[in-house]
Amino acid sequence: MKPARAREIASELHAKVRLGGDPAAEKRRSVRRSQDTFGYIIERFVEQYKKRPRTRDEVVRHLNKYAAPLHSMPVDSITLRDVADLLTKLDKSSGSTTTNRVRSTLSAVFSWAMREGLAFSNPVVNTNKRDEHPRDRVLRTTRLGVSGTPPAMMPLAR
Repeated sequence: MKPARAREIASELHAKVRLGGDPAAEKRRSVRRSQDTFGYIIERFVEQYKKRPRTRDEVVRHLNKYAAPLHSMPVDSITLRDVADLLTKLDKSSGSTTTNRVRSTLSAVFSWAMREGLAFSNPVVNTNKRDEHPRDRVLRTTRLGVSGTPPAMMPLAR
């Protein structure tokens, strides 16, 4: 670094101190926030999650399996584009229903992190929700009555 640039930085820091700021504390906070990775936030979120065990298992699976590419990223550096790319890949590999469930889980994590002061924003908010298509159901012959008519269409026995 050139001496002129060093003097310029020193004068900026001195001005902050004169205005009542604490540049050293700001730097410590900045370093600490950069160490708050999404994986760390997930651990904290799951610790406090108080839903039914099956729901909790699904949330943990969504976060550990599908959101794995985000784990090493600092929370405040995750952008809408990062989340949208993740959801697009997930839509192609696992379908729209799973994508929407993961999107909902990610949004819940970021909303919780904002309320805890661990994130500044929720990058999931403006991502697109996928259209879900219900599966076609086919009745097996074991589910049909003796006459071959579905149970819902059979006349009531008297």
